[in-house]
Amino acid sequence: MTVRAFASFAAALALAAPLAAQDNAQYTPEQDLDCAIVISMVLAATRANASTEQEKGLMTGFAYFVGRYEAAAGKPLDLAMSERYKELYGTDISARQKVCGARMQRMGQRMQTAGAALSALEAELGAAAQ
Repeated sequence: MTVRAFASFAAALALAAPLAAQDNAQYTPEQDLDCAIVISMVLAATRANASTEQEKGLMTGFAYFVGRYEAAAGKPLDLAMSERYKELYGTDISARQKVCGARMQRMGQRMQTAGAALSALEAELGAAAQ
C-alpha cells in the first residue's frame, strides 16, 4: 500500500469518525434497544407493503441497533427486548421513529463514506499494480 493510498483512505474515514463518536457518546444502550424495537414494529406493520429495498434497510438498521445494545449492555437481548417491547407496545412511537431514522441515516452516510474510501483505495492499488 502506498503512503498516498493510505492517506486517502485514512482521510475519508476520519471525516466519518466524529459522527460515529457522537452517536456512541450521545445514546444509551436502552435508547439503542428502543430503536431496535421501533424498527421491528415498523417492519411488522409494513411487511406486506414494503419493498425489498426498504426491508433490507430496516433489517440493517435493526442489526445495527441490536449490535450496539449487545456491545454495551449486560442484560440478555431476548429478556431486554421482551420487557421493553411490552412497555412500548400500543404507545405513540412517532418521536422515537424520527430519532432512530435520523441515526440510521447518519450510520448509512458513514458506511457510504467508508465504502467510497475503500473503492478509491482499491482503484489506486489496482492502478499501481499494473
